[in-house]
Amino acid sequence: MRICVISDVHFKYKHKSEADRQNAALFLYFLSSSVGRYDLMVLNGDIFD
Repeated sequence: MRICVISDVHFKYKHKSEADRQNAALFLYFLSSSVGRYDLMVLNGDIFD
């Protein structure tokens, strides 16, 4: 069984800087590219700010 554990992402609702926007884009890319790669994905906490 393949498990992916994600925590402490601190995904911001409003991007205050270019770095926030880039981090959000990378995180969303990771999530979309993870479809079918794992049997279970655990969102462990502190995902959103």
